[in-house]
Amino acid sequence: ELTYRRAQLLELSRILAQCFANIDRYEDFGRVDKTRALSDERRRVQKQIFNYTVAERDGQAVGCYFLHTVNGRAELEDLCVFEPYRGQGVGTQILRDCQARVNGAIWLRVFAGNVRAIGFFIRMGFHICGEARDGVLWMQCI
Repeated sequence: ELTYRRAQLLELSRILAQCFANIDRYEDFGRVDKTRALSDERRRVQKQIFNYTVAERDGQAVGCYFLHTVNGRAELEDLCVFEPYRGQGVGTQILRDCQARVNGAIWLRVFAGNVRAIGFFIRMGFHICGEARDGVLWMQCI
């Protein structure tokens, strides 16, 4: 069973580390400047840190996400499951809880090279809608 709370400032470094790891692993640096990508991500997460939600199990932070509305549609960003909680259904539960909360379509972006995440989202009912920008796909679930 997961419980949820707002992120705290002291969790910024952990959330940023996960975001940076995803950029390092999946961003196409032939198309995007790495320094700028990391700087933009740092600025975005710092600005929104108190709007992130942290998932906890037995009092331990197991993951996080940023769910917000843009132009009238729900967008999910930075869905992360922290090590060592991966492969235990945490991401599935977080996503199901987000879907129940929104009770409608959820949009998200995922790196095109992140085939594991794309497969996960497809299994959860999402479909690819197109390219958001170089190397990043839009996915939607109704």
